Amino acid sequence: MKNKIQSKVLVMWLMFFINPLLSIFFFLFTKKYKNYVYISLIMALFGSILIPSKSYDLVRYYLQYDMLDVSENVIKFLGGKRDFIIPFYIYLIKKIGLKKELIPFLSVFITYYYSMKIFYKIFSRSKPKKNLMLFFIIFLISIDFRGSIFGIRNIPALAICSYGLYSLFIEEKKKGVIYLVLATLMHVMTLVYLILGIIVIIIPEKKILKLSKMIFLFSFLGFFISINYLEYILKIIPIPSNYKIHILFYIKGYWAYEYIKDSNLNSIIYTSIMGLRKYWCLIFLLFLKNEKKYIKYISFIYLSFSISNLFIILPNMNERYYILPYNLCIIYVLLKIQ
Repeated sequence: MKNKIQSKVLVMWLMFFINPLLSIFFFLFTKKYKNYVYISLIMALFGSILIPSKSYDLVRYYLQYDMLDVSENVIKFLGGKRDFIIPFYIYLIKKIGLKKELIPFLSVFITYYYSMKIFYKIFSRSKPKKNLMLFFIIFLISIDFRGSIFGIRNIPALAICSYGLYSLFIEEKKKGVIYLVLATLMHVMTLVYLILGIIVIIIPEKKILKLSKMIFLFSFLGFFISINYLEYILKIIPIPSNYKIHILFYIKGYWAYEYIKDSNLNSIIYTSIMGLRKYWCLIFLLFLKNEKKYIKYISFIYLSFSISNLFIILPNMNERYYILPYNLCIIYVLLKIQ
C-alpha cells in the first residue's frame, strides 16, 4: 500500500512539470494533507495568472518591476526601504530576465507553504482522524488566497509569523524567533509581533497570562481613542521619521478612510465576509479555556488581538492586525482536535 502511494506521488510530481492541471487528478488519489509543497505550488501557479484591478498593491509592484533599472547597484536600490524581501526579489527576477508574474507566485507560495506546513506538523505524528479530510478542507479554505495574491507582503508575512510562533511556543524551538525576524523583513507591520514574542518569552508563565488578559480587556478602550491621540503616540515613539510618515498614511492619510471610497463592490463584499473572522475570533477568546502547556501561546493570542482592538477606529489597521490572532486561533483549534 505504501509503495502504491509513493508511486502515485511520483507520477503526480512528474505530471506537475508536464501539465500542472492534469497533475491534480493524481493529487486527489494521494494523502492530500502530506503534500503541502504541491498544494503551495499549484495555488501559486493559479495566483500568478490572475489579473489584478488598479486598486491592488500588486499593480504597484508590477509598475515597479517595469520601471526598475537593474544597472543600479542592489544595495543602493534597497537603501531606505522598510521591507527588503520583496524589493530584493523583484530586483533579482528583473536582473535574471524572468517575468513579473513571479511576484504573486512567491507571495502565494509562501502563504500556503507555511500555513499548510503547520497543518502537516500537527497531524503527522498522530493517528489519522476520522474527519481529517474535513479539517483539511476547512483549513485550506481559511487561507486568504485573494489577499496573498494582491497584497503581496502582508499575508505571506503573517503566514511566516504564524509558523514562527508555532515553532516558538508549541514546539518550544528558539528558531521560531528567526521566522519572526524574517516576517518583519517581508512586512514591517509584523515588527510589533516580534516585540510581543520577546515579551512573552521573558515574562514567566504565572504572570504573562493574567497580564495578557488584562491588556486584552483594556484594549476595548480603543473604541474611545481619537485619531489625534494615536498621532500623538506615534510622535513620541522612538522610530525613524520615514517610518512615522508611512504610518501616518494609515492614521490620517489615504489608507485611514479614503481608500474605502475607491473600493469596488467585490472588495466590499470580500472585506465584509473576511471581517466575520474577527468576530469569531473574539467570541472564541472570550470563552477560551486555558491549557497549561499552551499558556504562552494563548497569552500571545490575547496580546496580538489587543493590537487590533487599539486600532478599532481605523478600518485598515484593524483589518490588518486581527488576521494573525485569527490564524493562531485556528491553529489552536487544530491542536485541540489533534
